[in-house]
Amino acid sequence: MLGPNVTPGEFGAVTRAIADIGANIDRIVRLSRYPVMSYELLVRTSEEQKLRRALLTAAATEPDLDVAIQR
Repeated sequence: MLGPNVTPGEFGAVTRAIADIGANIDRIVRLSRYPVMSYELLVRTSEEQKLRRALLTAAATEPDLDVAIQR
């Protein structure tokens, strides 16, 4: 996750999307704080396509938040 200032609401939207599909967050690491905030979330799931859709939907509802997905 990446944004100029990742708010609790934005963080919550992403983690809620992950929980809603039954996936687990194994690790959260803050990668940077300035000039943008970025976090890496290690997510475990067998439903990769559902995870992609859920995260893209969550990012679409938060205009200042970007989500990148790496396999």
